[in-house]
Amino acid sequence: MTTNGRSNIEEKLLGSTTEHIVRYSKIPVLTIRVER
Repeated sequence: MTTNGRSNIEEKLLGSTTEHIVRYSKIPVLTIRVER
């Protein structure tokens, strides 16, 4: 799963699908930050 380059403000306002999945997943999740 890739992460999105959002700022803290954007994550708080818009939410983060990746953060939600990592937080609530019952199995380990690997996230990768993709440089653009």
